[in-house]
Amino acid sequence: MLFHKACHPYGLDTQIYHCCNNKFKNDYYLYIWDYCDKSEVITPDFFHVKCNIDNTWNYGLKFEDTTKENIVKDSPNYGFGNYNITEYTNESYIVKAISHIYAKETKKDGECHLINKKDIGKIDTTKFIIQPILTNNKGEELNIFVFKNLNTKELHLCSIMISHDVNKNINRKYNKCNYKFCDLLAVFGIENINNFKKYCKNINFDYGRIELINDITRGWCVIDINNSPGGGPLTEMIVDFYKSQFNSLK
Repeated sequence: MLFHKACHPYGLDTQIYHCCNNKFKNDYYLYIWDYCDKSEVITPDFFHVKCNIDNTWNYGLKFEDTTKENIVKDSPNYGFGNYNITEYTNESYIVKAISHIYAKETKKDGECHLINKKDIGKIDTTKFIIQPILTNNKGEELNIFVFKNLNTKELHLCSIMISHDVNKNINRKYNKCNYKFCDLLAVFGIENINNFKKYCKNINFDYGRIELINDITRGWCVIDINNSPGGGPLTEMIVDFYKSQFNSLK
């Protein structure tokens, strides 16, 4: 049987729970702690006493591994682009909250936006991270959805490419976007896929979405890890993939 618990009622996980057949011989726990809305540490009473790393998705995932500062620091260890700043040599930079929690607290100030080099000293670096502008020729952002089959321990991936006009706004939330499924092997390559899976396994990321940008100088850079995808166009597109994966469980 599939048991479900979430911090908000409208996320991808809720849609999955309502559309899968839930006729499993084994017990599974889709208990999604929402790092977007809740405190940094999962409360002891959130998980069921029977939950463990073998029957519960993202059971071992830590809040710290989803923060922007740790993504910048850790992702290059798995072969992805290093966009950590050692000195400020450009005229413009991106600023965003170091986690979804601070993004919610600070509203638009926490969302991805541009600042001039002269304003860097005004940024509270305990809540915000300053990053270089990552660019590619098509304004593309790769979104990889992850599902771990808890029977086989295999990671299954499904990818959607988003493109938008970054010249209008660096933040795609304010632009018209195009969404399309893409062939991950053709777009990303087998080496990156293997490194990506290794990254997910090492941080216990079994379910959710990871965003990347293929920067023209640094290559593929991991920009966000979301353990609790919400609603919207991406969710509507990806729910059938998850329905199929969940229904394959025993």
